[in-house]
Amino acid sequence: MTPKNTTLSFRRLADAPHRLFFFLGTTCLLATSGWWLAALLSRHPILSSSASANGFSAHLHPLLMIFGFFPFFIFGFTFTAGPRWLQMPPPAKSQYLVPGAGMGLSFVSLFPAMLGGDVAVAIALSFYACFAFMLWARFSHLVWQSRAPDKVHARIVQLSLAVGGVTLLVAIAGIATGRDWHAFVRSAGIWGFLVPLFCTVCHRILPFFTASALDSYFLWRPW
Repeated sequence: MTPKNTTLSFRRLADAPHRLFFFLGTTCLLATSGWWLAALLSRHPILSSSASANGFSAHLHPLLMIFGFFPFFIFGFTFTAGPRWLQMPPPAKSQYLVPGAGMGLSFVSLFPAMLGGDVAVAIALSFYACFAFMLWARFSHLVWQSRAPDKVHARIVQLSLAVGGVTLLVAIAGIATGRDWHAFVRSAGIWGFLVPLFCTVCHRILPFFTASALDSYFLWRPW
């Protein structure tokens, strides 16, 4: 038997969509968690000061927790499982590598942008939204080009991503204009973006994995 290549290399991240996006999503999750830990520590009486409070706006917490790292995991899954659902060939590297890397760099730029005020945050989020829209458009192209008889799950995922994109644009506009957008972002981001998307994916894959694990299980997926 030929031994498997276990050499760690960042070049291998581009071999499949889920490798790249899951890596970026995990990195952004750790960065967001570190930022929020620093924000909580800055509220301590001993550590709190006007200098340490800069860049730790609590209203950014729901925005980063909903749109910071979840889209990476979502796109990693949709560009891996989505083409199989739609009976389409897997995407080429050029279709997800540049937008994925752009999303990662834009998200990382958010943290120094927080020190520069709301305008800088809005600019960084705008770059992030542009790359996310590119990926949404590519997935939508797969949906539109597919001739698969069942595209219900893919269309709901597509619609959920569209709701998430609109919500993110509203958040960017709210930051730029100084208006109160927090309640809308929390409600639309969770109930219009994440919840329907997670329910749709679970409805599709849980019966499949159950049938793979249990020999006597009948693949049951009621609408």
